[in-house]
Amino acid sequence: MAPRPRRCPGTARLARRNARSGRQHTAAVTLPYTTPAAFRRALTERLRAAAKPNGAWPLAELQRQFAYDRLLARLYHLDSEWIVKGATALLARELAVRRTVDIDVYRPGDRGQAEHDLRRAAALDLGDWFIFETGGATPVSDGANGVRIPTTARIGTTEWVRFHVDVVAEDIRMTGSPEDVPPLPAVAIPGLDRPGYRVYPLADHIADKTCAILERHGSEQRPSTRFKDLVDMLSVIGSQYVAADIQLDALRSEAQRRGLTLPPRFTVPDRQLWERGFAAEARRAVALLPTATLDGALAIAAPFLDPLLDGTAAGTWNPRTALWEPSA
Repeated sequence: MAPRPRRCPGTARLARRNARSGRQHTAAVTLPYTTPAAFRRALTERLRAAAKPNGAWPLAELQRQFAYDRLLARLYHLDSEWIVKGATALLARELAVRRTVDIDVYRPGDRGQAEHDLRRAAALDLGDWFIFETGGATPVSDGANGVRIPTTARIGTTEWVRFHVDVVAEDIRMTGSPEDVPPLPAVAIPGLDRPGYRVYPLADHIADKTCAILERHGSEQRPSTRFKDLVDMLSVIGSQYVAADIQLDALRSEAQRRGLTLPPRFTVPDRQLWERGFAAEARRAVALLPTATLDGALAIAAPFLDPLLDGTAAGTWNPRTALWEPSA
């Protein structure tokens, strides 16, 4: 069976409502750095040490990940119901093999209210020298019911990094419970409590990516171009133990939500398009993939996905043997 996810202390205690709007100050953090410049130098030194010489992520990526962490700390300070999705959830699970310039967050309920509350949380002053500025929202480009918010993180008045926050709410279905993961990146900062995050259940994450690859769009039935999802799937398939019954439920639920008829075998919707697209994504990966070709990726994915698609998967997926095996 899959190992139990690590529990993150303090999630409930972070769920404190604050009704005031605008930039709000809370005495949440006491840092030993008396100026934002001193904190920025200390943080950069720690992130640089984590990036070199053998770190998987360059300094710029770790800086972005730390900004994600500080924004999530603000979200959880007001509301414990936020769930991290997408590539950032894989990052926190130590499954990601590609860079991302956005963070996907989900909260049950009305999307407009979720966006409003995100902006309110971003305006909080937690005493960590970080300041977040959010711009105007635009619809996300992949057809999901969500908005993309450009965000700038500053330490004091100096820009730290820019990224996007994708906010989704109504159009999500989870078959499992959110799972707790440790914070990003794994560096210790004196005086800074970093309890971690709640992330999308792995089975639902797999189902979402599988259906996104298979799905066609519009009256012209345009093929999916979610090449990055196949890159992510290779990392999951090669490292995670997955219970068949849980995964089957998640896959069927997601297909029903999308109105998608699952094929009996896994394939991509347009081979020529996907050969080029997957190869390009594989070249951009920050970790060595088991293959850089579409044929190689399909050969790895088929033993995992085909039994799920035809309904014959049973037991537990063993990433070491690349087989569905009877559960102990």
